[in-house]
Amino acid sequence: MTLTLKALSRNEIGTQSVKKIRNSGNIPAIIYNKAGNINISLPAKEFEIEYFKGNIFATIIEIDIDGKKTKNIARDISLDPVTQRPIHIDFASCEGLKNIEIAAKFNFIGKDKSPGLKRGGFLHVANRRAKLSCPIANDLPSLIDVKVDALHLSAKVWSDEITLPEGVKFSNKNRFLICSIIGRGKSKTDEVKEGDATEAAKDSAASPAT
Repeated sequence: MTLTLKALSRNEIGTQSVKKIRNSGNIPAIIYNKAGNINISLPAKEFEIEYFKGNIFATIIEIDIDGKKTKNIARDISLDPVTQRPIHIDFASCEGLKNIEIAAKFNFIGKDKSPGLKRGGFLHVANRRAKLSCPIANDLPSLIDVKVDALHLSAKVWSDEITLPEGVKFSNKNRFLICSIIGRGKSKTDEVKEGDATEAAKDSAASPAT
């Protein structure tokens, strides 16, 4: 996904300058670039529409600065502690890159069918997002589907069990936990063991005495 925003370059920095920018309905931002960082301001309303959709860290943002367009990715967004609205944005330039690192959200599907959740378990989410290395020419995945429909109590889902789109890899090369089903009750393994023990007891009771 690509979003296009018009921006104004700004030469003045500091508290007073930032205050004026915010009062005018814009957000101060900076684009980090090897050729030199660029200070800009963006229209707050247009950026917030995309930000509150929740996929901004997996969206290439084309920024038009006085007619010159550059592709960028949001790296850090500072929020107002009261309103939780963006008040400053750090961008990283994507120009000249073959691969880009994004932060995509995990999308947990099949929760209504999970045996563990039906038994009163709780879906413990260890990681809600993951950093991905993606070819910049491809469509960037904003969501990573994680199937939990077959999970029993105590079951876990690890990163190496997830199928990613072609060319996409987790930036974290180490295996990490995504989610698990926790709560009181018996796991599938426990039920199998108890079932085996019950059958063994029945067989023993049915055997003739010697």
